[in-house]
Amino acid sequence: MGFYARNGLNVEVVRTAGWAVIRDKSFNGEYDAAHMLSPMPLAIPMGAGSNPIPWSVAAIENVNGQAIKLANKHKDGRLRTTFSVILPAAAPTIMTGARISIGIAWLVIVAAEMLVGGTGTGYFVWNQWNNLAIADIVVAILVIGLVGMALDLALGRAARAIAWRE
Repeated sequence: MGFYARNGLNVEVVRTAGWAVIRDKSFNGEYDAAHMLSPMPLAIPMGAGSNPIPWSVAAIENVNGQAIKLANKHKDGRLRTTFSVILPAAAPTIMTGARISIGIAWLVIVAAEMLVGGTGTGYFVWNQWNNLAIADIVVAILVIGLVGMALDLALGRAARAIAWRE
């Protein structure tokens, strides 16, 4: 790739098969950096695919190291450094993951309601499909879309409110 060598870096770019391998190699320290699917930092602590692992690496990797060194030089304690440097810098990544995850969760909830039945918007859509009430289905789909959009807009505003401003 030339770019790395010209700048004095020894970089090996590898392709990894599967997000579980990326998770394991990143956690074991075999990878210094990794391109992850956006829900991975949230899925890993929940135990998706394996045991839950406390994971903050993907968000914390974006923190400016000079800001942490400056906080340490001024003898800020760990708690103050965490809330004044690390959390504000990691917040955009955390909120982006939350926005994506809430969208996926909304889809999964509606789909589960269709399968399980009994209550919910998904059940209503499925029931109206069986009754051939197309107008009701369209209204329900619009409601599902509007609720999803409202959730995304709310988290988007929260992300802008806590974003790091230089």
